[in-house]
Amino acid sequence: MNKYIVLLLVILLVAAILRFYRLDTLPPSFEWDEVATGYDAYSILKTGKDQYGTFLPLTMRSLDDYKPPLYTYLTVLSIAIWGWTDFAIRFPAAFLGVLAVGTSYMMTYELLKRRDVALLSAAFLAVSPWHVNFSRLALETNSTIFFTTAGVWAFYKGLQNGKYLLLSALLLGLNLYLYHNTRVFIPILGVGLLALHWKQLLLHKKYMTIATVLVVLFVLRLIPIVTSVEGTMRFQGTSIFSPAVSLEQYRQKQQFTLWRQNDREKGEGILAKLYHSDAMFYGLKIIRNYLSHFDPTFWMFTSDSPRHFVSPLGLMYLIDLLLIYIGMFFLLREKNRKTIVLLILWMLATPIPASVTRDAPHSLRTAIFLPTFQILIALGILGLIKKIHHTHLRRLFISGTIVIYLYFVVFFVHQYFEHYAALTSELWLYGRREAALYADAHKSGYDKVLVSTRLDQPHMFFLYYLKYDPAKYLREGGTLSGGWAEDRNHFDKYYFMSIDYDKMKDGKTLFVGLPNEFPKDTVPMQKIQYLNSKDAIWIVE
Repeated sequence: MNKYIVLLLVILLVAAILRFYRLDTLPPSFEWDEVATGYDAYSILKTGKDQYGTFLPLTMRSLDDYKPPLYTYLTVLSIAIWGWTDFAIRFPAAFLGVLAVGTSYMMTYELLKRRDVALLSAAFLAVSPWHVNFSRLALETNSTIFFTTAGVWAFYKGLQNGKYLLLSALLLGLNLYLYHNTRVFIPILGVGLLALHWKQLLLHKKYMTIATVLVVLFVLRLIPIVTSVEGTMRFQGTSIFSPAVSLEQYRQKQQFTLWRQNDREKGEGILAKLYHSDAMFYGLKIIRNYLSHFDPTFWMFTSDSPRHFVSPLGLMYLIDLLLIYIGMFFLLREKNRKTIVLLILWMLATPIPASVTRDAPHSLRTAIFLPTFQILIALGILGLIKKIHHTHLRRLFISGTIVIYLYFVVFFVHQYFEHYAALTSELWLYGRREAALYADAHKSGYDKVLVSTRLDQPHMFFLYYLKYDPAKYLREGGTLSGGWAEDRNHFDKYYFMSIDYDKMKDGKTLFVGLPNEFPKDTVPMQKIQYLNSKDAIWIVE
């Protein structure tokens, strides 16, 4: 067997271990998007409808954030195979995460025709903290890496054999139904591919025509989705143009308004329009958001949320930063100029959709940076090795690089599997499963169980963890709304609303809520704690 294939299989094995080991228990709990995806998928499998009663939806209403549907339908298949388990819900992300390592190898080889770079970049993606962490979440963002790398690989194969263009169109078209950001990124990347290789594509007119028809069909079906009220709600909810913005942005906008008013009072209306208009404010905000995704501090230390990186490391290893810059130098020296343009376009296009959203920089919304960084790291290392002519120095450099990377990889693995759960259990909403199971075991002694809406979409957690029959739930009316303050949802004895304990206690109600929702002298039936021993949820009769 070819040595490169053997090494790739070893890399894929390492990738699989890092993504599947303790998949159902780490991260330590499901967050609201994961339970919503899991319940919708099971409901579709059993009834053909989501939790709202919509038949085979092409937009998942979920928690009123209206997600693209592909990951949910992949989860339907996973549940059909593995059953309704936490492992099954996260399986598609982990499986596609492993496959992405393989398709990254294939794509990189097609781009550069260098197996050493392809193999090394696949190895770095296999152990990337950014990729490993997101491959273990039942979220759609990480799966786009597989569909994108596979689609680009198929495109370049199609330049020699036109049949592969059909596969490329299918993969990149499906990507549009996987994650919101790909609806901006994929068209930019697609236009770049067409502009770079249009002459070669004309040699395969038959397959190019069919591929174009496929893409047009994907786009035509997508247009009514993205232009509908439902399709625009996600953008409205996360956009910097939304009324619901951070206090910092609100104050910045107020300052611009004040400057504009002052200029007008002084008779300087033209200056007010030039320098203090809304267009100037949002333009500067977008540029700042865009550039923030290239901030090394974001990559190396902080990310955007403690859930998304393993402290004290970041999205990447410390050694990666220098090698990325060195790799860029060697990339620009590659002979294939079209490949250089494509990879640079890929990196520059990635933050564009995230730049008009709040909470920038955002690691989930820009995970499609991968595997371009890994390609640069591989180019950097191999380029330096080639530059070192002295045999002993070259061996020393190779050995030193291996030792440093092993140190950081083992550090990451240790932190992730030993400490990450305790550090982040509160952020992962730990305790919802335990609360649901405890309440269900004791509900027979009460007329109703009142669950606080401050537990963040509690109806979704209770439906999921109690494995409530979707058909029965839909007969009872299904979900009325996924809104965070919605207080009309209920099933069985469970009612989900705000708690006013002093007014609601009647001796026949079991309460499930946050500790600070009850009087200080309350003695709970059960205290559920986060993994850091802090009280998470109280259950009170």
